[in-house]
Amino acid sequence: MEKIVFRSRVSVWLCALVYALLAAAFWPIVYDFSWSLLLIFLLTVGAVSYVFFGITYTIEGHVLWVRMLGRQRYDIMQLRRVASTRTWIAAPAASTRRIELLFASPSTPLIISPCHQDRFIACLRQVNPAIAVKLD
Repeated sequence: MEKIVFRSRVSVWLCALVYALLAAAFWPIVYDFSWSLLLIFLLTVGAVSYVFFGITYTIEGHVLWVRMLGRQRYDIMQLRRVASTRTWIAAPAASTRRIELLFASPSTPLIISPCHQDRFIACLRQVNPAIAVKLD
């Protein structure tokens, strides 16, 4: 069974914004140095970096695995539609260039942002040719 892994696309401006907000929140370290605050800051930056750069989408047989903080399993045979979206809904996607995957069950769409989006969709359609695709 072939396993294909896609990383999440990462928006540079979104990373810069989040890291700037973190730096602003921990700015007091500069004026009143504290080893404990520095440790908390570094752990926070590490956790945010793990979330941004650790998101993967794996196609293995007829299963789509989405890994962010945990792993979620989706049946590609239940996938009905793939469409472009610019929604800001919280999702396992580190970019604003996203696609929406609508499954027969559950009815809530899965919002993701794979690198090499066209190749990702082609791989999904190899497993399930009945998937409708609507991209901008």
